[in-house]
Amino acid sequence: MDENSIIEELKKRFFKTRTQGNQSFFMDIDTGETDLGISNIIGVLYAEGHKSELINKVAGSLKDQLLPICKSAVYMPKSDPTVVIKGLRFLNLWKEPEVQPSDAKCKPFLDHLLAAMGNQDKVDYFLDWLATRFQKPNDKKPHAVVYLYHAEGGNGKSLLAGTLQNVFGESAVQIASEAKMNSGSKVQLWARTLLIAEEASVKRGSDIYDTIKTYSGTDEIIDDIKHGHFKKHKIPATLLMLSNNAPNFLEPHDRRFFVSEWRIDLDKDAKAKYFKDYADWLKKEGGFGAIAGFLSRRKVDRDMYAPVPITEEKERAMSVGQDGCVREILDALEDEPNAHVFDADDFEGIFKKHDVKTSQIKHKLTEAGLKRGERLVIGGNRMYPWHRIKDKIVSISGVGSFIEVDGKRLPLEQKVRLKSKEYCL
Repeated sequence: MDENSIIEELKKRFFKTRTQGNQSFFMDIDTGETDLGISNIIGVLYAEGHKSELINKVAGSLKDQLLPICKSAVYMPKSDPTVVIKGLRFLNLWKEPEVQPSDAKCKPFLDHLLAAMGNQDKVDYFLDWLATRFQKPNDKKPHAVVYLYHAEGGNGKSLLAGTLQNVFGESAVQIASEAKMNSGSKVQLWARTLLIAEEASVKRGSDIYDTIKTYSGTDEIIDDIKHGHFKKHKIPATLLMLSNNAPNFLEPHDRRFFVSEWRIDLDKDAKAKYFKDYADWLKKEGGFGAIAGFLSRRKVDRDMYAPVPITEEKERAMSVGQDGCVREILDALEDEPNAHVFDADDFEGIFKKHDVKTSQIKHKLTEAGLKRGERLVIGGNRMYPWHRIKDKIVSISGVGSFIEVDGKRLPLEQKVRLKSKEYCL
């Protein structure tokens, strides 16, 4: 390579970020390193094996030929690594995905969706939602949130998140906890094609619920980034929420949330084999590429900007949201995240407030996501213990009874009672 050819290659990788006195600093968009000096770039040329005489010629004129780049970045799918907007050059956060669409059959993925969602109509909507974002990531986003849930773990929700990150590309999918979604850097989370919130547990009227409604319903927002100034930001991400809880925070007549249970109904051994075979197809048999190819070719006739379909799961959630008694029980449970076993009397104050008859109590607790166990003696008292659906009561003959929480067994006596809370008598 001659001097001009080397400089042209360097101009694709290194950009000037700032000047301080007589010294200029540069960004390497391949590694993400900033505040590099000319000496760092010269070191790259030596590492590539260029001769000293040629490197000295390049060094003499390189500083003034590298293009300036702005401090902030943009997200523009299917564009170059740097993009020019109104004469200013920006780093593009989008990167070409490693996985490329293929013509391979994607039946295992389609079968998996049907097994998990249990209904072809729900599968079709989810596929249309994904295909719309895959094919047209720069178009106005559908203002729809997909919410998938099941109380028990081990149903492949995290595997789904990882699958979509491989299919769309790592730079196109942001996976975050619910807490980060309301952090000072939340704008940056939404600067993607998909935002996936894991372990979501949202409360109606909370800050995170307000953020979801605001950010999922618009394509631009005026907000600040941590340690930055207020300005207009593009927030193209559509939101996928994965949770252990039903979305009982939904307001009546909600038009935004598409809700489906996500459950693989197999016993432990069969489920383990099922997921091993499915993961092998994804990772070893070209499954990611097959899914990308399917989404790239899927014809979407549905109006993705219309209100989302109402599923049975959504109807149940909205019904719970309208029941004041169930809503207060849910609030009480959210206030006590470390309490796992309850007596129906713990909620006596709530039942009296809403004039709930004795015959209705078990239905209200069930609607709030609790499950009644077998009658046990706990703390010297006979009672029917209620527990969260995701937990499990285990009785061992000659030893005692335990509550199993996230694989850990805790004595029941340590986890009963809400009596001290102001909402109880």
